[in-house]
Amino acid sequence: MRNSRLRSVRVALTIFLAKIRLALSNRVLACVFRLASKRSVARICHQVRVVFMQDLVPYHVGFQHVSRETILAQHQTTVVTEPLTNGRDQVVLIADGTYFFCQKSSNNEFQRRTYSQHEHRHLVKSMDGYIISSLGPFFTDSLNNDAAILKHCMLNNEQDVLSWLHDNDVLVLDRWFRDTVNTLYRLGLQVVMPGFLHNKKQLPADDANRTRFVTKNRWVIESVNGKIKQWKFMAQVIQHSTIRFISDYLDIICALINKYQCPAVKDIESGREIVMKMREMLTTENRLQERLAKHTGTTSLHWSEHNAANFQSPPLTKENIRDLTF
Repeated sequence: MRNSRLRSVRVALTIFLAKIRLALSNRVLACVFRLASKRSVARICHQVRVVFMQDLVPYHVGFQHVSRETILAQHQTTVVTEPLTNGRDQVVLIADGTYFFCQKSSNNEFQRRTYSQHEHRHLVKSMDGYIISSLGPFFTDSLNNDAAILKHCMLNNEQDVLSWLHDNDVLVLDRWFRDTVNTLYRLGLQVVMPGFLHNKKQLPADDANRTRFVTKNRWVIESVNGKIKQWKFMAQVIQHSTIRFISDYLDIICALINKYQCPAVKDIESGREIVMKMREMLTTENRLQERLAKHTGTTSLHWSEHNAANFQSPPLTKENIRDLTF
């Protein structure tokens, strides 16, 4: 990319980043940067997007940009490795989807396939899941739930993912992916996800304790989704004119996050004491339930109103809170 009569490379980069970070319209950007028209802004954004896709994205996002050895050595934390793997060479990936809202279309087929009965909005979904790779976007009709999307990515070997993964690698998934578990097992992968109630009101103590090993690590994907939505272009309703470029914008944002933002966990070796404590408490029974049964003769809960002013709560230090919420 070179300087031109209308703008420098630096100004072009600033315009593009302002658009995706602040979600400013082309008309506003043209006014701020004193350009002739909003078409000039669109042309500049197109040029920068193409350059980013050539010179930034391939080196910072996608399964081809990082080796398994790098993930194991620099990005896989102790809190993930020790509870969820049996060996040193198992990679743990966390996969989930996030929503990008789009306008209601006059095209009947597109309108139906981008309508989600779950969110009741017109949207497209992308799997994003340090960010190793982003896959998508996908339609959100009844044929494209989370399990179907992940199964499609695996069976069609998106981004050559099956060559990157090895036997017994671990996928951390939410319950919505339950329909794809058998497919992943057939591919030689291990799957961990939160426990299911199976018509019970709450999980038994041992199942709940094992589930905490999963939920302790799944917060990372929510952190990543939050970072992506901080780029307001991806958080607002996306215009029809840019829907075909959603995949490029998502890849660029993920690449920028990987390159310039701090990782969610700075020290991958920290947390060993937490893992030891969680293992010690793995067989712990529900003490509150036992105490309730002992004093009342039943495990049923009976709620009563209390005045907050008269409620006696002991002061909690940071260590107390950390022990309760680790």
